[in-house]
Amino acid sequence: EKANPAVLAEALKWISHIDQPRSYAFRLWLLERSLQSPYSRIRDAALIGIAAADDPHSIPAIKSAVSRETCQELREDLKQVLSQLDSQCHLYSEK
Repeated sequence: EKANPAVLAEALKWISHIDQPRSYAFRLWLLERSLQSPYSRIRDAALIGIAAADDPHSIPAIKSAVSRETCQELREDLKQVLSQLDSQCHLYSEK
């Protein structure tokens, strides 16, 4: 909460691209938690990071965020990423 929202948003956009398996779970948790930020800019950046991670484990966090989201455009983006991750689940179940 003490970080500059613009700086934090930029960091969140790139956090899923870090090639460090040991910190992956924490980074995904941080992105999911950031969907609860009071700043739409941070929520949007977190969603970009989650979409890049392409991990269906984030589905519950996104579903919860959809129900809370007050920005219509961001709510639509959340639904789009939810659909993306849901299709990943179907791909995994077909293998």
